[in-house]
Amino acid sequence: MKDRLKITIYCPDENFRLSANLVHDQGVGGGKTAIVSLAHAFARLGHKVNVTGYVVEGVSGGVEYSGLNRVDRIETDLLLVTTSSKMDLAGLRDLKIDAQAKYLWLHGVSPVTGGEDQSWDGIVCVSHFVKNHFLEKTRIPREKYCVIHNGVDPALFKFQYRFIKRNPHRIVFASHPVKGLDRVIRIVDSLRKTVSDRFHLDVFGGYKLWGQDQPELKLTGGFATFHGLLPQRELIRRLFACSFMINLYDIPEGFGLIYPQAMKAGIICIVSNVGGVSEVIRDGLNGFLVHDPLQTESAGKDAERIIAHLLKNPGMMAEIRRNGMRYNRGWKEVAEDFVNLFRSGWIAGTDVSGDRKAQRA
Repeated sequence: MKDRLKITIYCPDENFRLSANLVHDQGVGGGKTAIVSLAHAFARLGHKVNVTGYVVEGVSGGVEYSGLNRVDRIETDLLLVTTSSKMDLAGLRDLKIDAQAKYLWLHGVSPVTGGEDQSWDGIVCVSHFVKNHFLEKTRIPREKYCVIHNGVDPALFKFQYRFIKRNPHRIVFASHPVKGLDRVIRIVDSLRKTVSDRFHLDVFGGYKLWGQDQPELKLTGGFATFHGLLPQRELIRRLFACSFMINLYDIPEGFGLIYPQAMKAGIICIVSNVGGVSEVIRDGLNGFLVHDPLQTESAGKDAERIIAHLLKNPGMMAEIRRNGMRYNRGWKEVAEDFVNLFRSGWIAGTDVSGDRKAQRA
C-alpha cells in the first residue's frame, strides 16, 4: 500500500492487559475501549499498527501487541502516546524514539506526569473541555492542540435493530459507582413511588471498571440488578432493552463514551452537564442535561420530571430517541481524522471534532 503508515500507540496503564479481544471478552472503561478500537480501525484502513504497553503479546486483527518490558526503541511514522488511568509517562524517558510525529492523546483532565520533558508535535483531546482544561493548566501553546471526538462501532448496533424489545420502565446506570450511583438509586426508588412501581434499574460496570483488583459492587433492594462488566456486544444488546440512562455526578467527564453508545442503542440519556458531556448530548434534542449541582435536591427532581413527562408524551420521547440513534461517528472516521491530521503536517488550530471538516478552534 503506497500510503501505508506505521502507527504506534503507547499506553503505560497496567489496570487492564490490552489485546485485540479485550472489548469483546470483558467489559472495560471508555479509555481502554477507545485505544483498542482506534488501533484496529487504523489496521482496517491498511496501516501497520503496533500497541506498546501492558498487553497480551502477539498479532491479532492486523495489530501487533508488544510488551513494554521487551521494547527499548520505537521507530514509527506516528507515535500516539495515550493514558486513560495511570497518567504517568515517565517510562518514555527510557525509550529511544524515532518518529516523524509524536502526539499526546488526552482522554481526561487528570494531571499528566512524566511528559514535561517531551517534545510534542501535537496534543489531541477527546473534547473541547479537555483541550480548554490543559490550555489553562500547561504552557503548551494553543496551536499544538486539536480536538478529535471518539466514535462507536456501528457493526455492534446494526444487528440489534431487528430485535428491539424495549421496556419503557428500565433505567440504566453504566459507569463507576462514584459517578452518582447512590443518587440514581434514590431517583428510581422515588419514580417507583410516584409514577410506577414497574421501574427497574440495571447497573453495569462497577468498581472493577478501574481495575480487576477493585472490590465487587454489592447492591441492596429488589428494584436494582447489578450485571458487572460485560463485553461490548453483550452490553449493547442489553442496552437495546432499556429506555433511560441517568448519570448525575460532579466529576469532570472528558468525553463519556457510554453516552453515544447508549444513544445509538435508543436510550434517552439524562446526564449532569459536566465536562465534555454537552459535546455529545444536546439538551432537549438527543438527550437531556441536568444543570443543577449533584448535591441539590433539584438535580434528582429534574431527572424524575423529565422521565415522567416523556412517558406521558410518547411522540416527544420517540423523537428524542430517534435523534440520539443518529449518532453515526464510527472509529473509521476517528482513525481517518488522525491520519489526515498527520498528513497535513498538523494545521495549527485544526478542529476535526466530528463533522469531518477542519475548522478554527
